[in-house]
Amino acid sequence: MIAHIVAMSSNRAIGKDGTIPWNINEDLNYFKNTTLGHCVIYGRKTFESLSKPLSNRLNVVVSKTLHKTEGITVYDNISDAIKFCKDQKTRPHEIFICGGEKMYADTMHLAQKIYLTYINKSYKGDRFYPEIDDAFEMVWEKPFSYPEKFSFRIYERKKSIC
Repeated sequence: MIAHIVAMSSNRAIGKDGTIPWNINEDLNYFKNTTLGHCVIYGRKTFESLSKPLSNRLNVVVSKTLHKTEGITVYDNISDAIKFCKDQKTRPHEIFICGGEKMYADTMHLAQKIYLTYINKSYKGDRFYPEIDDAFEMVWEKPFSYPEKFSFRIYERKKSIC
């Protein structure tokens, strides 16, 4: 299954100047616990913002310019990256798209699930998450009010009736 995992402010901002504009430890822990043991795919800029591969995950970077780096597998297109992850034998098998903006936009049609941390505040950003259209429905939400108002949400692609 292909899933997006993302933190987004109320104006859909996901990043500013190569960083996340907020600091919510619960979100970082949620990301870590949700993606551990799975394949994570991200673009070059997102990888460079991390400075190193994420531990205990299969790290795949989509880039036409990044060279082989220890701890990551590099593909020059998203299709090959996803095929590589699908061929791995880890179970349960979830492939997480972890950013950035272009990766989310280019894979929205493939995503069956979205793990969203929704921050109920507008932040200045230069990278934004695409609109979640009515092909998805929210199936779970857990709200928090500290350190600011935010919630963990899970959206699933609606099943088509044929």
